Amino acid sequence: LFSRLKAIRAGERTMEECSLHHEETLSEAERLRYLWSSDRFRTTMEKAASLAKEPHPWTSYNFACAPKTVESLQHKMLTAEDAKTGEILGFCEIAMLLDPSSEQDDDEYGGIR
Repeated sequence: LFSRLKAIRAGERTMEECSLHHEETLSEAERLRYLWSSDRFRTTMEKAASLAKEPHPWTSYNFACAPKTVESLQHKMLTAEDAKTGEILGFCEIAMLLDPSSEQDDDEYGGIR
C-alpha cells in the first residue's frame, strides 16, 4: 500500500513543479507528457504496479512509454492516516474512472457504468 501512496505523492509533486515552471495552461496531453517525463514518478509508479497482487491494467505495461490518455491514472481512493503521526493506517482503491468531462453517453455518471 505504501508504494501506491508514494507513487501518488510523486505525481502530486511533479505536477506542482509543472505548475511552477509553466505559467501558461497546458493541455491534458502536455501535462501527461510532463508527468511521464519525471523519472521519480515513473519509477515509483512502476514499483507500485510490480508490488500489486490484484489484477490491474499496469501488469505488463511498458513504462518507457507514456499512456495515450490520462484515464488510466484516474482513480478514486481513500487513505486513512493517523492525524498525530501521519502514519498510514489504511488505503483503498475504490475505482478507476473515465474522465467525467469526456463527451461520453455516461457523462452524468462520471464515467461509472
